[in-house]
Amino acid sequence: MPASRAQQLAGTYVPPALVAELIDGQIIAMRAHDVMGRGRTLAIGVPGAFTPVCTERHVPGLVDNAERLRRSGYDNLVCFVAGDPFVTEAWARQLDPKRSVRFVSDGNLNLCRAMGMVTHEQKLFLGDRSERYMLVAQNGVIETVRVEKQITDYRCTRPEAFVIEGV
Repeated sequence: MPASRAQQLAGTYVPPALVAELIDGQIIAMRAHDVMGRGRTLAIGVPGAFTPVCTERHVPGLVDNAERLRRSGYDNLVCFVAGDPFVTEAWARQLDPKRSVRFVSDGNLNLCRAMGMVTHEQKLFLGDRSERYMLVAQNGVIETVRVEKQITDYRCTRPEAFVIEGV
């Protein structure tokens, strides 16, 4: 994503895009701005559940650092997944059995589209997916956006980079 797009998002409200969670076997639709509307939120967007970089590196970095991130001032930790709510929930149970992170389905890519972060991954047979991103919001206002150049990269969106040392 060009720097200008990230700059365009900074200072704006999280879009009211429709996303979902699976709660007690029911799909519960909600607006992304409601998910990130209160307090300080650190969110990552991932191209898919059970994909190698997401499963082995990106999401574990968020889960493993959840307590340190909270001590660093983040009230909410969210993982937006480009996958349906059923797969998102199964993946969340596997990666984060203690539920230190909120896993939210962006299966229709509504949030990604609203932020201009859809990529088409033909060579990986993934079709349209979310770019890999990190977003910080305060009371629903986007402060910081970082986007990897390719969905297989994992450099600028490491949750560990947002931990304040010594806390």
